[in-house]
Amino acid sequence: MQGFLLVESRNTGIQGGSHYCFGLKTDIEATLDILGEDERINDVVEDLTEIAVAKQLV
Repeated sequence: MQGFLLVESRNTGIQGGSHYCFGLKTDIEATLDILGEDERINDVVEDLTEIAVAKQLV
């Protein structure tokens, strides 16, 4: 999964325990197009698209 999976180890928080944060590195336009085809999350995708356009990410 190297290349598109981002893993970051953090040691933060009140209790100071370490934990991992996971993310995906993908093309944002392609991701929004694919997710936009799913009617169950269409409203969320529209909101994310507006934010991405406002921040000039797409």
